[in-house]
Amino acid sequence: MDTPTTPRPAPAGPLRLTALGERAAGDPPMRAMWEAYIRRSHMTAAHRHTALTLASHADYTTGRIPPHVPVGVEDLAIETGLDPARVRVALAALEMRCLTTGPDGMPVRLTLPAAILDRLRTA
Repeated sequence: MDTPTTPRPAPAGPLRLTALGERAAGDPPMRAMWEAYIRRSHMTAAHRHTALTLASHADYTTGRIPPHVPVGVEDLAIETGLDPARVRVALAALEMRCLTTGPDGMPVRLTLPAAILDRLRTA
């Protein structure tokens, strides 16, 4: 005898985490939330150092990095004192975690996945 099956809901996976959150009215400035998340993250010290140095170039309210501000690998390597290869890896890790957006791996905006942004709002 055939018994009808009910479709199971898909498990919450990485797609949910990659949906970028939007800053809402009443939220703290984007850079403040982003830096708070980075400081509490389990990333390596070199990744956190690169991330916080990158954040120092971003607009405090929006998290956007102005086009005239140099934030290339070499610039960040000089500012952090890290080897350019380590900075490249850190920037790739930030992009992979949806913490930055930009063309060709060069960050132009600090971002937070929606799930993380929601957690920061309730913290």
